[in-house]
Amino acid sequence: MASIQRARVINDVPTNLIVHSFGDRIVISITQLGKIGCLIQASIPSSIPLLPPPPPPALPSPPTAISLTPLVGHPPDSRSQTLFNLYASQAATIAWSKAGQLNRRPVIVGLALKRTKAPMAHSDDDDFMVSENDRETFKQIMSMLMDCLD
Repeated sequence: MASIQRARVINDVPTNLIVHSFGDRIVISITQLGKIGCLIQASIPSSIPLLPPPPPPALPSPPTAISLTPLVGHPPDSRSQTLFNLYASQAATIAWSKAGQLNRRPVIVGLALKRTKAPMAHSDDDDFMVSENDRETFKQIMSMLMDCLD
């Protein structure tokens, strides 16, 4: 079993990332709260080809056939649910792209992220809104994960 750990301050919030590689799956923990948080498993059928990773700093695109299964816990609200699914999909895609085409182990992602204020939306607007701070945090966490797996 291989284990890698990184810590950075992202947008003034201490952020820890741990990657454990087991024979049957990969576990990735992303925390800003010092706990595991909710666990989401990402899997993909072996028959679905992965696209080649784009040149850095671009992130690989998650495959449409990705399956997300909540295992333990739940995000604090519906907005966080969408963000957590995005984090789990992207983290799993990065792990698969770094592992190669033949390695399709399920990836379990633990997420405990500091809550941020949602951007103001018009009352008639049901679209999901993401703040610039959310975008920057996401990019930096995924960059930290890519550095871990290089």
